Amino acid sequence: MTNGIVTAALVMALQGAESQNGDASCHGDQGRSHGVMQIQRAVIHDVNAVYGTQFTLQDSHQPLKARQVCVLYLQYWGLRYKATTGRTPTPEVLARIWNGGPHGYKRNATRKYWSCRVQPRLRALQAPSA
Repeated sequence: MTNGIVTAALVMALQGAESQNGDASCHGDQGRSHGVMQIQRAVIHDVNAVYGTQFTLQDSHQPLKARQVCVLYLQYWGLRYKATTGRTPTPEVLARIWNGGPHGYKRNATRKYWSCRVQPRLRALQAPSA
């Protein structure tokens, strides 16, 4: 499940950055983040409020549902970014929103997440195969 704003490659790069594509039962941020996408309650709340869905925090432990939540969250906040700034969100903007919340693209703390954890994975996924 991807759309014009959020690509499958970006979602996979985010998953790799969050859990090294590992165990869906993992918890991070002192137990506040869950599953392969490291989803927090606020993300579930936003997605359910915007889309009328009924995702639960337990769904974050199911990789397919976790990726669906990620796509919906980034789709919504990416469109809000576009409405606010007049610019189409880049993969960097979206990754920084995923890491730092709706205004994460403004936070210096999310720059390293993009440049060191997500961007290299995204480049590897997009590299032509030999």
